[in-house]
Parts: sequence; C-alpha cells; structure tokens
Amino acid sequence: MKKLLTLLIILTTIRIAHGQSKKEVEPYPTRKLTIEPGMGTKLYSLLGSRDIRSTNLIQYNLKNKIALVSHSALAFDFSNNRITDVKQNHSYTIFQKFGLGTAIVTRSASHNFFVLGGLKYNSYSGTLVNEQLGPAFTSKTSAFSPDYGILYNLKKGKGKRFFSGRLYLPLNNGISNMLETANIEIGIGFQLPGAL
Repeated sequence: MKKLLTLLIILTTIRIAHGQSKKEVEPYPTRKLTIEPGMGTKLYSLLGSRDIRSTNLIQYNLKNKIALVSHSALAFDFSNNRITDVKQNHSYTIFQKFGLGTAIVTRSASHNFFVLGGLKYNSYSGTLVNEQLGPAFTSKTSAFSPDYGILYNLKKGKGKRFFSGRLYLPLNNGISNMLETANIEIGIGFQLPGAL
C-alpha cells in the first residue's frame, strides 16, 4: 500500500509539473488590414525568359474568414538575346486586379485563396535592324486586356511584420498555358493600424 501511495504521489507531481511547463499555443493572428509589397517573376522566367515585377497586395479581412484583396503589379520584360534582328526599346505591363477569398489558418501560418479579376495594360516598342531588309523601322503597340485568375497567398510570422509568398495562376490564357504564365512573388507584409 505504501508503494502504491508513493507511486501515485510521484505520478501526480509529474503531471502537475508537466502541466505548468506546457505553454499554451497561440493561434495564428487574423489581421484586419495588411499591405504586402514584394518582388516576383513569371514561373517561366526560371527556365530562360527574363521578367521581373514589383507587386503589392492589400488585404482587408471581413468576418468569417472572408477577405477582400487588391493586387497591383508592374512587370518589365527584358530583351531576348537570341533574337538579334530586333532591338527592344521597352516592354512593360501594368496589372490591377480585385478579388474575394478565404483563409485557412493553422498555428503557424495563414493560407489565403482568392479569385481575382481586373485589367492589364501592355506596352511594347521594338526596332527591326536588318541590312538585308532595308532601313531600320520601329514598331510600337499598347493595349488593355482582361486579367483574371486564382491567387494563393502564404503569410508566415506572428508579429506586425511577416513573410508573404504568393503564387498567381492566370486563367485568361487557358488552362493549358496556366503554368507557363504563372507568377511567383515574395515579400514582406505589414499590419496597418486603425482598420475599421
């Protein structure tokens, strides 16, 4: 009986000590309003094409894990060195999209999924330089076109500043071209104070 009582006291002491040392895990914070500047490129750029973009995402979280988002980007395409007859003067695209989505929150991160729609403005100018074709001439083009797709946004970090990583899959060029035109972006996010 004495051994059983001693064992019971030891087990109770271990349980109490374990309970006191165990920290409560805080859930991942839901921020009302965030701004997330970043840099990115086309996924295809990693395979040879050259493209760089400056991006910004503003997210406003409503109740029940529903969020409104604004995604802006300015992309520059660099000239292709394999095409020697064309000198690229400039090639850039401006994107502006708005969307609606939701978040799946774990203990250490927030996984956000959005459906986006908006416009893009593309401008290109190039000069054809080939002595066999005659004098050089310059061609310019610019146009607005629709841009819509799916955005995944990962937030990691529990403070007022956090890591933001995004993958955008445009759907306006068809599902077969989705991975070729996909964009990856990384940046840092900031919680904005004073949101309603």
